[in-house]
Amino acid sequence: MNTFREENGKLICALEERLDTISSQSLEWEMDMRIKSQHNEVVFDLDKVEFVSSTFLRLCLKLAKILGKEKFSLMNVSPTVMKVFQIANLTELCRIA
Repeated sequence: MNTFREENGKLICALEERLDTISSQSLEWEMDMRIKSQHNEVVFDLDKVEFVSSTFLRLCLKLAKILGKEKFSLMNVSPTVMKVFQIANLTELCRIA
């Protein structure tokens, strides 16, 4: 289950193991609701994520366009997930720590 917390003005989203199409669509709905009220910095914590779908990549692209690279980042990205971002040529859309 995804968990959300506020920390120093950032919305930290610790995401679940598989970000398949269904879970990514649910996450997109949740993020739409959260960022409508405020445009905080958003951080996706991918520590437990083993798989990302193209729907999750689309969500990252959408958030990067809305928030800007300076307010959207990914952390704890595994080498496998990083490879997906590299293959999709999306490593420049957000900060990756």
